[in-house]
Amino acid sequence: MTEFSSEWIAQTREQLKLVSPLPWKACSCGKCGQISNEKDCIAIATRGNWGDDYPIIKPVGGSISGQYEVVMEQITYGHLPPETGNNNAQYIAEACTNYPEAIDHIERLQKRIAELEAVNEDQALIISQNDYAYTIDREMMEAEIKESNDLLRSAFMIAKRDGKETNWEAWHNKLSVALARQHKMIYGKDEK
Repeated sequence: MTEFSSEWIAQTREQLKLVSPLPWKACSCGKCGQISNEKDCIAIATRGNWGDDYPIIKPVGGSISGQYEVVMEQITYGHLPPETGNNNAQYIAEACTNYPEAIDHIERLQKRIAELEAVNEDQALIISQNDYAYTIDREMMEAEIKESNDLLRSAFMIAKRDGKETNWEAWHNKLSVALARQHKMIYGKDEK
């Protein structure tokens, strides 16, 4: 499969300067399979039998007369129905005509992918220190904010009750775990 690198695209653009002028079109007669532009025949799509053509010399009018003619013969390898040959001619003409626009589109898409990858990198917070690296994606950040909000709401309710009817051990454990995790996310190391 082709790797659509910038080098390949540049090489392809140079090759496009060397081909017959576009657009190309397939003949619509349905009998010849010819591909042409405004002034030149570019190619003829195979229709019917195909193989290796070679000349032979045949005597004309019997062997005594000494007259011969050259006739083309063929070692036939296959047969392509005329309608398939015409479809191939149409496909080749359209593909070649659209090729420069496809190259432009590939470049636009590659540029857009690079832009989106840059945005994606900006949306992920990467904190690293020594051998530690921790990536926070959007979903993880939203979950962390939600848990922090839940803890703040719990703290507010405890304060509202003046600390009465509170399971202080469970509250302490939940708060300690959340604070330790957030400390590690922010500073890249465990809290000491």
